[in-house]
Amino acid sequence: MDSGGRRWMMLAMVAWAAFLTWTAGARGFFENEYITWRVMRLSQVELIHERLVAGHLPGYFVLLRAWLAAFPDTEFWMRLPSLFCVAGAAIVFRATARRWLGSGVADLSTAIFVFHQLTAWSATTARPYGMMLLAMMAAWWSLARWWESGRPIWLGALLAALVAGAAVQVLTALHTGAMALWLVFLLLRKRGKSPAIPALAISLASLAVLLAPVIALKQKQENFDQGVNFGFPFGRTLMSLSKSWFGDWSLYYGGPTEIAKIAFLVLIAATVALAALYIRRQPSEETAFPLGSFLAFWIALPLVGLTLMQGMGGQAVLSQLRYYSGMTPAFALLTAMGLCEARHRLANRPRWQFGLAGATVALPMAASMAGMLLQDGDGLKRLLRQSAKEPVRVFATNDESAVRFEARKYGPSMIHPLTENQPEAELAALGEAHNAVWLLVYNNRKDPRDPLMKGPPAPWTATQALKVGDARMVLLEKSAAP
Repeated sequence: MDSGGRRWMMLAMVAWAAFLTWTAGARGFFENEYITWRVMRLSQVELIHERLVAGHLPGYFVLLRAWLAAFPDTEFWMRLPSLFCVAGAAIVFRATARRWLGSGVADLSTAIFVFHQLTAWSATTARPYGMMLLAMMAAWWSLARWWESGRPIWLGALLAALVAGAAVQVLTALHTGAMALWLVFLLLRKRGKSPAIPALAISLASLAVLLAPVIALKQKQENFDQGVNFGFPFGRTLMSLSKSWFGDWSLYYGGPTEIAKIAFLVLIAATVALAALYIRRQPSEETAFPLGSFLAFWIALPLVGLTLMQGMGGQAVLSQLRYYSGMTPAFALLTAMGLCEARHRLANRPRWQFGLAGATVALPMAASMAGMLLQDGDGLKRLLRQSAKEPVRVFATNDESAVRFEARKYGPSMIHPLTENQPEAELAALGEAHNAVWLLVYNNRKDPRDPLMKGPPAPWTATQALKVGDARMVLLEKSAAP
């Protein structure tokens, strides 16, 4: 990329960063972000314990709690640390890519990384994935510097980066394990023996940091006590990979998704093949960083890990595309190398042919990004905005903390939780103190309280229904006396 193209690319990324900063405050929360806000209201000790029991590492939440001691707990301020972390990750990513592959691939891969749906999602969500990306990119940079210089300070930086990642997101274990297995692979091939052995020790030591809290609370882990059934849903793994590499446009636009997923798998295979050809064309040195095998392990091992997690636990792990965010830098590098190889092979052909190759990558990325940005959270924010037109400020709901976060924007409200066991009796009891109440259900699945919307208990009569996204509500008023 020449200096003019690089200047335009930098301007585009600055404008994109400004736009994401605006969306961080404009878009509503998603379900997991309301959980983040809820745990911010706990004491430090309660927060750490609650997160560990729920199967999450507490590092991100502890740091965010300290941040919110100085700033308001609104969408913008809660998401801003993630935006900072992803901006830092992009800077470190470009620096690392430039050391490995030069400015041309570094510029293109950085643009793909910055404009990727998962990167933008990580930057504008009050969850640990932006912080995890920064830690992983710091690990990449430290490993690259250690490989080329052999200075112990970079081993220390690698350990610090991996431990930081292990403190904020359990998925870091998959990438750290991938790095460790990659180093074992190199040792078995007798390549890079000197830098590989200390780096392997560092990666294994950082895994111990991750295992300690999990082992200590293994009897109380809510998210991992799922039974012993086993399966290997490899086909679903491939389908999920096809939706994450270039972004999941089908989630927002519908259409013949199975055909699209298969088409994207073919596109991914072509991209990887071209990237492999690009790597083979590079000058080979005995001490050069073995980038091809590193990227292969960085993607493949976490995919296998996620597949096993779903196969053993029964949870829909593979469908949660946020779990693929740590692979995004590898997706970006391989895609950039594939495009550069395509440009090399099409150098003497009409320009439109390379333009078609570029559009094949750019269009699905743009479509998935637009779809994500058009989502205003899961719908609860817009639903509460609509309900504010009515004078009723009493809510009966399955998610008290999420409703409390949104309802506070419109003045004092009374919020009554409805349990799964006796929602009908609890709702009927509210008739003793209120003449009208909003019955609100916030859930992306069928909920035991849903039937009450159509058939509320006495003394209630449903008079007005609203639905936005995963949130639905009905205004209940007392029936007229006979």
